[in-house]
Amino acid sequence: ALMCQNCMFAAGFDLEPVPVTRNVCAPAAALFTVGVESHQGFDDPVTLSLTGVPAGAVAAFDVNPVLPGSQAHLTITPGAVAAGDYALGIDGDAAGLDRSHPLYLNLRTAAPAAAVPTLPASGAVNVSPQPVLEWTAVPWAASYVVEVSTQSSFQSIFYTGYSETTVHKLREILGQNTLYYWRVRARNVCGFGVFSATSTFTTRNVPNLLLVDDDWDYWGNFQSDYRAALD
Repeated sequence: ALMCQNCMFAAGFDLEPVPVTRNVCAPAAALFTVGVESHQGFDDPVTLSLTGVPAGAVAAFDVNPVLPGSQAHLTITPGAVAAGDYALGIDGDAAGLDRSHPLYLNLRTAAPAAAVPTLPASGAVNVSPQPVLEWTAVPWAASYVVEVSTQSSFQSIFYTGYSETTVHKLREILGQNTLYYWRVRARNVCGFGVFSATSTFTTRNVPNLLLVDDDWDYWGNFQSDYRAALD
């Protein structure tokens, strides 16, 4: 059988940017390290360029061209560019060879705006002691934090939860027949936004039940059916 060692790559190079995606809050600059990997001893200098840079931003390499086996640092200064997710492309050219690699710049210019609680509706009663909370999406939010309290001042927080979506099911059981206050706020790379307006709900009273399931399973085990009906 014919075997070949160290011939996975022909002579040439590849680009290895780190990270591929950068989240940044303007006016801070986005920093990338661009490694140039050599294959089969390729040592021609590689000229780097960048495409897709949004108008108003400035991009610069600290070293260009770059020798294979070394790296360059790329700095993108956003200036007054609007918040957005920008797809960029880094290109390298040397000795008639061309290599490219995507880069992503997720630019934010401020902390997120306030969300609006939607479910349970404010003032709702007979709510499950383990409720699902929902709110409106906030542009450019990366995640949300939820706070639940028995005090309108939130001086004492009973529960704190986190979500990357606009839905959160509490991981703890709340007290029965109790008035609760809750609020939510969004965060991104620029920090936390302001809290939403406070919403309220009152949990229902859940009676204590004793489920009896004898060991006589001739006709089947029906405990799961009992629980499903109660849920």
